[in-house]
Amino acid sequence: MRNMKHRLLTCILIFTAITCCNQKSICQNKVHVGKSIVFDGIIENKEWDDASIFTFKQNEFLNAKVFIKHDNENLLILYLYNNLKDSTYYLPEFFIDTKLNKSKTWEEDDYWFHVSAQDCYSIGKREEYSKCSTADQIWKATPNYPFGNEFKKIDAFEISVPFELLNIKSGQRIGICFSIAIYPEKMRINYPNNANEDIPETWLELTII
Repeated sequence: MRNMKHRLLTCILIFTAITCCNQKSICQNKVHVGKSIVFDGIIENKEWDDASIFTFKQNEFLNAKVFIKHDNENLLILYLYNNLKDSTYYLPEFFIDTKLNKSKTWEEDDYWFHVSAQDCYSIGKREEYSKCSTADQIWKATPNYPFGNEFKKIDAFEISVPFELLNIKSGQRIGICFSIAIYPEKMRINYPNNANEDIPETWLELTII
């Protein structure tokens, strides 16, 4: 019954995402303050309807959207997937240029975040796996993929990143690139569609309001 409810709410949220850009209050490259979420990886009714929504370019593996808002203390992000293929891992990643200096290479104000069996982040470069954990993290994501060879199909990830970790605040502009690493195909899709994960000047500009 819980799974049926989850699927129904997922369908409702996807429909909302399709129509959201008709609402002038969101979808304008702004991160709005919104209500807090129940951080459990389960999409509750109207939990994310006050978020800005961005759609990844559809490919043969999945349809995907990302939702973003904040609660005055944390960036809140939801990755929502549809049409998943069995035995394929869809790993959420995102990169943040906290000072919006739009450099051509990674600098010390650029952050990498990664969700898989563990939650990882680094500053100044990506794919630095020395700060990976599922417990006592400064930031958090749920759910996580199982360790080992066990596979689990996951269609939604909820993520929270403290402003304090990023040294940002309301009223600030940031650059961000949302990304999904797809395994075992070893491919990646980004939002914006033309963004390069290694070049911060290509990332989306967002204003935290």
